[in-house]
Amino acid sequence: MSQQLAVSMLGSPSILLDGSPLVFPYRQAEAILYYLFLNKAVNKYTLADLIWEDKCSEEKTNSNLRNAFYIIRKNLGKDFLVKESGDIIRINPALFPMLDTDLFLKDEDNTGLYRGDFLEGFYLKNNVSFNEWVTNTRQVFKAHYLKKLHRAISRHYDSGNFELCESLCQKQMQINEFDETAYKYLMQIYMSRKEYTQALHIYNCLESLLEQELFETPAKEIQDLALAIEQTWNEEVNKILEGKKELKSPRHIFSVFCGREAELERMEKNLSSLGQDDPVRHMLLLGEAGVGKTRLANQALSAQNLPADTLLLTSRCYCAEEKYILKPWQKPVRELLQYLTDTGNAAQHMSLVQSIQALFPFTQEQCHPMPDADDISTLDYKSIQSIFVNGLIRLSCCVPLVFFFDDIQWADKVSLSLMRDIITSLKDYSRQNLLFLFAARSGLEGDAERFAEDMCSIGQLEYIAVNRFDYRDTISLASCLLPGYAFTDSVKEQLFHETEGNALFITEAVNTIKYHGSPDDITPNMRNIIKQRVAPVPPEYRQILNLVSIFFDGVSYDCLSVLSRKEDYELVEILEYLLNKDLLKEDMDQENTFFSFSHQKIMEYVYDEMSWTKKRILHNKAGHYLEGRLLGGPADMALYPKLIFHFERGANRQKYLKYAVKYLYNYLNVTHEFFPIIGHNLTLFTLDMREETSDRLSADLSSIEDLLYTVENKVNESSFELFDGENSREEQLEILSDYLHMIGRHYIRICSYEKGLSYIFKLKELNRQTPTPFQLTKLLQANRQLICVYINRYEPDKMEEIVSESLQLLAHTDFTDEVAIWKRLQGLGDIMKGSLKKGISHLQEAIAIFSNSPARDEHLYNLAAAYSWIGEAFRHSMEYEKAMEYYEKALKISGSNFLVSGVSVFYAYAGMAACDNGSLCSAEKYLTESIARYEQGNLMWGRSLPYSYYSRILLEKGACSEALAHLKTALGYAEKLENPYEMGIIYRIYAQIKAGIYSACDNDISVQNALPADAAYYYHEACRMLRDVYSPVDEQYLDAVAEKISEN
Repeated sequence: MSQQLAVSMLGSPSILLDGSPLVFPYRQAEAILYYLFLNKAVNKYTLADLIWEDKCSEEKTNSNLRNAFYIIRKNLGKDFLVKESGDIIRINPALFPMLDTDLFLKDEDNTGLYRGDFLEGFYLKNNVSFNEWVTNTRQVFKAHYLKKLHRAISRHYDSGNFELCESLCQKQMQINEFDETAYKYLMQIYMSRKEYTQALHIYNCLESLLEQELFETPAKEIQDLALAIEQTWNEEVNKILEGKKELKSPRHIFSVFCGREAELERMEKNLSSLGQDDPVRHMLLLGEAGVGKTRLANQALSAQNLPADTLLLTSRCYCAEEKYILKPWQKPVRELLQYLTDTGNAAQHMSLVQSIQALFPFTQEQCHPMPDADDISTLDYKSIQSIFVNGLIRLSCCVPLVFFFDDIQWADKVSLSLMRDIITSLKDYSRQNLLFLFAARSGLEGDAERFAEDMCSIGQLEYIAVNRFDYRDTISLASCLLPGYAFTDSVKEQLFHETEGNALFITEAVNTIKYHGSPDDITPNMRNIIKQRVAPVPPEYRQILNLVSIFFDGVSYDCLSVLSRKEDYELVEILEYLLNKDLLKEDMDQENTFFSFSHQKIMEYVYDEMSWTKKRILHNKAGHYLEGRLLGGPADMALYPKLIFHFERGANRQKYLKYAVKYLYNYLNVTHEFFPIIGHNLTLFTLDMREETSDRLSADLSSIEDLLYTVENKVNESSFELFDGENSREEQLEILSDYLHMIGRHYIRICSYEKGLSYIFKLKELNRQTPTPFQLTKLLQANRQLICVYINRYEPDKMEEIVSESLQLLAHTDFTDEVAIWKRLQGLGDIMKGSLKKGISHLQEAIAIFSNSPARDEHLYNLAAAYSWIGEAFRHSMEYEKAMEYYEKALKISGSNFLVSGVSVFYAYAGMAACDNGSLCSAEKYLTESIARYEQGNLMWGRSLPYSYYSRILLEKGACSEALAHLKTALGYAEKLENPYEMGIIYRIYAQIKAGIYSACDNDISVQNALPADAAYYYHEACRMLRDVYSPVDEQYLDAVAEKISEN
């Protein structure tokens, strides 16, 4: 008899098996179940990251996961969880329980199904990821419930059931006090009852609430309704005009400094070594929050402690930006570019300028058209980072450079990688003129901890502990903060006892005395200290504090003015008050004044005190303000992380996805060297997403993958409301299309073909019906991804179908250059099938179009690749001299234009042709260069070829072990690509070795260990792999092997 499983997740959660509640001894197991119930299926590694984050070793995390699965199966049956391909875990569809969340979403009318917040009261202790997922999901269901309430209120009002309608309105207002719909219906109900005073009271409450909390006024229809009620009641409301006040400029608040003599001396000593023969030691200030790290750093970096003409570049890392790569570098590089421009040194350091513009697109002065996401330059991230590092060091020879990065515990992995590369490059210089100062909270962990340990282990980083003040320094600081105040001995004792020497606690405790006039309110609880500081702020002024608190990195005066809707004189007066109370501080740049909290802990308190609804509304207002600052060019990249942050916090899923997709597009532009276009004057770059990349670089880039998977999960978690937004159908189509293209392209790039193809086929289906120009573009983008897969897997028949479809789509357009790209691909497909003359003809068509195109310089790689593939046609027909002519044409074009990644395969082809022709010296030159170029870039296609062919040169030299190592490397690349041609070449060489064609290896023990089977095995494997591949050269080699085998 089957068991009945019922799951409730709205309100206090419960799992009932045949009516009896299940109790799990392991809370993580219960959390996994709730996540699976809602998401149906999930990758087990995603699940592990969500439940245990990075708190355990990989082995321990896997053990925990197995234990949780065991507990689930023990309680619900061994078949309850099933594993699918790709490490996907799902609940057995045959055993899937009845969920109250499913019933709630399916029933559009029944509001009673919402019994409370999602997983009310359920959380995992010290787990940010899971608890954040619960919070976000809770908001989604609450928003859905509010929509149901709206419909119910409207339905009952229209049917005249005013009593029930009134009750639902009150319930709606309890959940969302800012919902104007409920107020409108209540006003209409009271008006129908002729309860005019009550109706106007409701309106006045709404008007006051919106004005004080959100700086808004009620909607026009509600204002008109209130006016109608007043007219009906025949009573006029007097309006009082406020008098104007003079504008006052906010004054800058100076922060005192005392103590820290020993720490300051160590820092000044290191700073004095800049440009001297003494080695520079970079510094890391470590201490708890509020202990005074930033103040100490500012004191050490004051002008009198730095060499003349020092360029000081500062930045702060924020928790909210941890997943956005290179975000901490944005402010320093912007200031660096400004310095080079102001001093007239930009031309002298042009390589540095260009590398900055490539790494940080928002710095590009002109809005060049962004290339198609598939059509990007072949200069990759590693190359550009190297140019940036070297350029920075060269600049430091002219001017001392000091970087200060605060709160690096929140720095992203790529930013830390860049810091690491600069520091390790610097240590090779005898005289160093560049120094890093970092500050971080105690208990450093994760990537920042590894970075610090690595730099310390090579003697490049010095830890400086910033501890709490002792009694003497506590009183000294208090006296400096409040000069003239007579601290009694008892107050001194109380001050030291309650603050325990924490600088922020001391400052806020002294401020309590300063603004309250009594030390009686000093408390050991930091939150209470801050509460006492914030509580006296007038309500109207408090709203400005609330507004500032949603901007984690500060807010401009212009933004405050727009969002608060206050007159200048009024806003300046409020800001002056908050500055004078040391609650806010101000900073200025060339264009604007910025306001932020005097300490992050005060910001956190003010933010946490607001209701979820208020936060959501304010974040959306901030997001819409920032949208109005978008220019439609590279500079927008700097705003995307802020837009993502505000719309995610504002529960605006559609806007969040829109800008997350745009942001990821810029950083996941993956070089598909089958059809790159070179940017106009600036070089865009690509991130290396191969698993074969070094462990460190893979780790550096995982933060951007984390965001990618977050976006993917958000779509999968709640697609039921993905497009219940404010945007047009066209914009919704654009967001979803870009999302599918981006996710599909990513999986294809890391060779997860089937998963990637599933997204690409969805993209095609979405845009197939009567395509508009936008949809045509998306169909071509989808086809390019399909071409990538079919080229990688050597499937020319499927290539032919896609090329034919694409050319048909382009038949009635004037996209001549796009046609040429597909003609080039058509030629490649012909050559792969053995139709050499036909292939050469199509390639020559493409060359003619590219050569005569007004945008010829943008298609240099396409031109070079067409020549290279004609060379391949001649190599297949064993006309090696002709083949070399075309390879040299390709190399001449690409070599003069620094096409780093793409040129790798041209060198490989030339080396293969030279090797097949017996010119081993020439082959060695080409193949060595090919391997070096591949190592600089991230192109996977053809990557195994130079390794496998170079092994032949090594075999001729008798270096059998080294040759086998190259073949092993080559096989790893070829298998990853699933390319039968590349794998077939490797097995053909294995067969040649075992057949005795390379006599030097006949008795080599390394050959016996690496290739235990006989020659016939490797011969048959090579034949099987090359069965559907056109390669006369390999056929000839295999015939020779067959003869050798028959002789033996």
